[in-house]
Amino acid sequence: PPSCHTDLPANHESRPKFSSTRIAFFPPSSPSRTLACYKPYSFPSPMDPQQPEPVSYLCGDCGAENTLKTGDVIQCRECGYRILYKKRTRRSMG
Repeated sequence: PPSCHTDLPANHESRPKFSSTRIAFFPPSSPSRTLACYKPYSFPSPMDPQQPEPVSYLCGDCGAENTLKTGDVIQCRECGYRILYKKRTRRSMG
């Protein structure tokens, strides 16, 4: 059967060869030196005293005000409607 690479020598490689002037990557030998400046994001613990305060929402059906904390069911306590709108907060800019 005819080969599509008849003009190539038998020891020819199909992938390109890299030149010997490439610079090799060496990972740092001391991991403590690279991690000294790295500070991972810390999640607040359940015992953290600075937990977010509850947020006030208005029911989309009856208009009742609902105060929800993290993990609460998003549902009106008066009528059970599940679409709540966040109340606007009045914060002083300055």
